[in-house]
Amino acid sequence: MLQYFQYLFVEPFPSTKSPDIQIITMKQFVTCLAMLIASPAALALAQAGPALGSDFIFFRNGTNTSIPDVGGTEEADQNDPNEISIRYDYSDWSYQFFGWDPGVGKDLTGNLTSNDILHLKLRVHQDNASKDNTFIMFEDKTNGQPDDLPMRLVWRVPASMKDGNWHTLDIPLPPEKCADLASARGTLGLADNWWYGGSWSNATQRVGDYDDECGNTTNNPQYWKEFEWTNVKSLGAFFDHNTGGNSIWFDDVYIGSAGLDLTIADAPPAAMSGVMVETLPEGNKISWTHDASFGGYRVYGSSNAFTDAGADGVFEMGTIPGDAMDFSLTHYLQYVHPTVAPGATNAFMYSPYYGVASLSQFGVENKDVTNSMANPTNADLSLAPVILELTDAEAGMLLTDFASGNASGSGFHSDWLPFMLNQSHYKLADVQTPPDNDDDLSGTFWLGYSQLNELWLYAEVRDDQIDLPSSGTGDPWNYDTIEIGWANYDVTDDGGDVIFGTPHQDFSRGMYADYQFRIAGRDGGSAAFWEVGNPGVGEVGGAVYNAWMDNSGNQIGYKILGVLPLDGIQETSTGDAVLSPPGAGDPIRYMAIDIVLNDRDSGTREHQIQTSRKYNAGGQWWNTPAEWETVAMSPRDQHPIATQTEFPEDFVLNQNYPNPFNPTTNIGFTLGSAERVTLTVHDVLGRKVATLLQGQQLVAGSHSVPFRAEGLASGIYIYQIRAGDAFMQTKRMILVK
Repeated sequence: MLQYFQYLFVEPFPSTKSPDIQIITMKQFVTCLAMLIASPAALALAQAGPALGSDFIFFRNGTNTSIPDVGGTEEADQNDPNEISIRYDYSDWSYQFFGWDPGVGKDLTGNLTSNDILHLKLRVHQDNASKDNTFIMFEDKTNGQPDDLPMRLVWRVPASMKDGNWHTLDIPLPPEKCADLASARGTLGLADNWWYGGSWSNATQRVGDYDDECGNTTNNPQYWKEFEWTNVKSLGAFFDHNTGGNSIWFDDVYIGSAGLDLTIADAPPAAMSGVMVETLPEGNKISWTHDASFGGYRVYGSSNAFTDAGADGVFEMGTIPGDAMDFSLTHYLQYVHPTVAPGATNAFMYSPYYGVASLSQFGVENKDVTNSMANPTNADLSLAPVILELTDAEAGMLLTDFASGNASGSGFHSDWLPFMLNQSHYKLADVQTPPDNDDDLSGTFWLGYSQLNELWLYAEVRDDQIDLPSSGTGDPWNYDTIEIGWANYDVTDDGGDVIFGTPHQDFSRGMYADYQFRIAGRDGGSAAFWEVGNPGVGEVGGAVYNAWMDNSGNQIGYKILGVLPLDGIQETSTGDAVLSPPGAGDPIRYMAIDIVLNDRDSGTREHQIQTSRKYNAGGQWWNTPAEWETVAMSPRDQHPIATQTEFPEDFVLNQNYPNPFNPTTNIGFTLGSAERVTLTVHDVLGRKVATLLQGQQLVAGSHSVPFRAEGLASGIYIYQIRAGDAFMQTKRMILVK
């Protein structure tokens, strides 16, 4: 029974990294429960699903809301902005589809005898012209075991239709059995392009092929089954290759009579009315009463009043189908900075406006929210962490730890509010399995910046099994790593909003550039800060990794101290802008960020959790900045936090002179007492490039040591002094050749 319930929740597919959680509807739950009560033999998945019915419209100018799972992206047609189509983007072995409950499916046998056709308008980008395995595909349901694999029925797109133009197709459905299709091949017109394509028994092993061998296949015939027309679970676009390609578009998709009048799907519903909002310490819960005449609802938000959901400055927050079990959406919120908390001048920003629009059964939306508006004021929210400006002393302490190989947050004051990932604050990301507890996976993160355009991160991660990547290339997300989404601009400068974040649905470059970073220890003891994403410039920062041990000497996790040069992440070919950090007298900057933890246990990435709890945050966080939360990047003079204690005045490390230099400079320092002194020079990645003093006994007073850099490249270098146990400090110098 537990195994059967699994298929109510997930959609497995061998070529994907992880299943997608499905929305569980009341209709699906009742159907599943009835099957289980009726017979424990339901586990065999032999019972036919509900009949599809004739003239079933999948998509007109939106998806039929009775379909719970929809892949692809709805967009206006490039030639007619009033015409909406659905776009499927190429990726290796990708199947994107209209999907029913995978444990129940639909019975299409009635459509095989009623002269129904599969009708659609199809547009295939010309980059797919040489890709034979570009298909329209049906797939039947499965129990997840080799005796009942998901079998495929594919329609191979002809080369003549891979020209970037729209083609209107009335494709007859094929004979019900594979052998009958094989014997009739050559006489079926457009239906000749159908193939019963078999399946996969595991990630590398085919069952059958796109041929007419059927049960006589040489590819694992023991697993071959006829396609189950009684249990069809999906219809969509399938790129069954890894050789590149481009998008496919569908429009006006239905199974029914040729020439079906689709205007029934064009009428908008009545406008929505009636919305309630409950203010909670974690945010605002928007809810409403279901109207059975509606096919679903779409929730919107803005910092300004609106009556039209399509107005500027309005953000789409989520869609709830008409057969959902819960008609609500929670907008998680925190005060992004003390200056916008209750009693501050800008506290009004935490009275956002919400509107709920109605959808017809065919996805047509009525954007009039005049009578479904709400404008709550929530004075009970908590304060969010801030990326705060570091003082020179604090930045110096972090630099000292960094150069010493010590993963420590000594430069972050005890009052510095950290970012948290734990059982009380996280959302699932690319892997939909939650951690067992905080010992299994959790993290605390401090972020700050210096006036040298350095972003500092200190992380303490609890993890009961540690498995590190060997490098930043390949698949480090499958190991114990930290990932960061970073919008390197004030979100309000590019159409965004402090409450609702950046509107970027994919990565932008240039003036408003989005980035993805990865920071981790590496197998072998080193650590690194990588810039990935599109296009990505590789290793741009430095990191120090230490094991985190308990009092008994057992490893309970790891600690990382990393520094990222915010003027060194830019890809020059895309014109990325360098954003100088805000200093004294500058306004607060509102950035978008998401901190993500990957957890590899027993050879498999078992968890991925993220700090963003936005309404839309999920498995696409890594390429969707709109899923990241807004945080404040705050100058020190605008944030009430104590200042770190300076070093004793009788021990001083001076700035080198001259600076910048070429190729010789002098490093001066003062000792308050006689000490053994070590003076070293490092590059910005923490690698030692010179040892000027090594444990040399020196008397109290002033000293100067020359440094010659003939063999070094131009750039920033770090010099560090250690004087016994009394004094350790680090500074920077610039070599210009």
